[in-house]
Amino acid sequence: MEKARKLKFLLFVFCTATIFFVTFHRGVLLTAPPYDVTAYLVILESDLKFSKPECVVASYLVVIVTTLFFHALLGTNLLSITLNTITVATFISFTRFSHPPALALTIFSYLTSDLLGFAITSIIVLAIIFGFSYATRLATKKRFY
Repeated sequence: MEKARKLKFLLFVFCTATIFFVTFHRGVLLTAPPYDVTAYLVILESDLKFSKPECVVASYLVVIVTTLFFHALLGTNLLSITLNTITVATFISFTRFSHPPALALTIFSYLTSDLLGFAITSIIVLAIIFGFSYATRLATKKRFY
């Protein structure tokens, strides 16, 4: 395994540990898996179209907004999760902002009843992921875009 890949993996592990700590501390640990998949794509597979920063940010913002909307409008029931999932799937399928882990985050968001906590945690985790991504790119001397 090449040295740069090992360094990326090490930073991914630290990022994952940070995500687990933050989600646990904020009471939304069950939402950690989609965040970790995003971290993997952004840090270790940064050349994929799903890993582009604008795709990740746009997709996560759609998840946050639609989740808050459907939770507030319909509550946490089967209709709400179905409409929310279809909305996010439509967004990531028919725009250039495709980031599949956002679809998983939509579903996982229904495991928490703290909507504001979910939204704030998602923004914090995005900042963590891009902080580690930036550190990875600095360490491997690769441009961010």
